Amino acid sequence: MKKRLHREKFYEYFAINISISFLIVAVFFYSALFSPGQAEHSIKCVHIEFAETDCHTCGLSVGFSHMVRGNFAEARASNINTIPLFSFFLIQFFMRGFSTLTLYRKAMSKKVIVMIDSSISLLLFLFFFRNLIQLFLPILSV
Repeated sequence: MKKRLHREKFYEYFAINISISFLIVAVFFYSALFSPGQAEHSIKCVHIEFAETDCHTCGLSVGFSHMVRGNFAEARASNINTIPLFSFFLIQFFMRGFSTLTLYRKAMSKKVIVMIDSSISLLLFLFFFRNLIQLFLPILSV
C-alpha cells in the first residue's frame, strides 16, 4: 500500500519528465533522419514567409542536423545559437532521467527535487537562450 501511494505521488512528475524526454528525442531523431542538405525537411520560417527577411532562429533545424552528425563548425555557421540551444536540450534530456531516478529511489522528497530541478532548468534556460532573450528585450519594452 505504501509503495502504491509513493508511485501515485510520483506519477505526475514522472509523466512530465517522460513527455519532455520524448519531445527532445523526437527533435533529435528528426534532426538525424534528414541530412542538412535536404532543403525540403527544414521547417519553414514564418518570418521569411511574411517579412521576406531572415530571423534570429533561421537555420536552427539545419544546425541541429549538423549537431547530431558532429559537424560543429557547420552547425555554428547555420545559426550562431545552434550549439547553445542543442546543448540545453541535451542537458535537459539527461536531467529528466536523473531527477526521475532520484525521486524513484526516494533519495530526496518530491518537493525538494522539483524545486532543485526547476531552479537549475530556469538558470540553464536563461544561460543558453541569453542571445535570443537579449534580442527580444527591446521588443518587450515597447
